Amino acid sequence: MADKTFVGKGWAFKYGVSISVNLEELNNLTPNQYGDVKLVVKERKEPDAKSKATHYVAVDDFVPTSKRKEEDPF
Repeated sequence: MADKTFVGKGWAFKYGVSISVNLEELNNLTPNQYGDVKLVVKERKEPDAKSKATHYVAVDDFVPTSKRKEEDPF
């Protein structure tokens, strides 16, 4: 498993998650063939002591292992 590239943090509320993303970190990422950068928001094991963040934002580096057709995005 590759190292995660963290670009931000998040705080959980009753109806969702509020996130903060570092613009410099985001601008350093390479977009995919569609011009997108895939990110994932996941819950932290322990809340951050300083910011009280309960979630983190990282680059989604998931690569499916199944052999799908190139023209089928789903």
